[in-house]
Amino acid sequence: MTLGDSLGPHGKRPELSGIGGWLAFLCVSLLFLTPLGVALDIIRTVPDPQMSPVEKGIGISLDIALGGFAILTGISLSRVRPNALRVAKIFFFVTLTFWLLVAASAALLSDGITASLSVRSIVVSAAWLAYLYRSQRVRNTYSRVGAESAAEVFR
Repeated sequence: MTLGDSLGPHGKRPELSGIGGWLAFLCVSLLFLTPLGVALDIIRTVPDPQMSPVEKGIGISLDIALGGFAILTGISLSRVRPNALRVAKIFFFVTLTFWLLVAASAALLSDGITASLSVRSIVVSAAWLAYLYRSQRVRNTYSRVGAESAAEVFR
C-alpha cells in the first residue's frame, strides 16, 4: 500500500472530513460554551454597583452580540454551510480585535485582572484562527461544500 492508495479521489484523506475532532469541539464551544459564558457575564454585570448604567448597557449589548454571533457561527459550521468557514474566520478576527482593544485599554488603566483575562481570550481566538487556516479536516469539509455549490450553479 502506498501513500496514494490511502488518499481519496481528490488527494485528500477521507477520514479527515466532516464534523469531528477539534472541529466538533469548536462547534460545541460556539453553540453552548460561549453563550453560557455570555450569560454568566451578564448575570455578573447587572448587579455590579461600580458600573454606571451606560457601561452596563454597552457591556450587555456587546455580550449579546458576541453570543448571537457565536451561535450563528456554530450553526453555520455544524450544518456545513457554504460560507461557514468565512463566517468563522470573521468571528475570530472580530473577537481577536475586540480583546486586543480591551487588553490595550486595561494596560493603560493598569487593570491587571482585565489584562490577564484579555490575554487568555487573545490566545484562544488566535489558536482557533490558526486551526481554521491549517486544519486538514476543515479544508476537506468546507472546500467540498464550495465545490459542490459551484458545480450546481453550472448544471
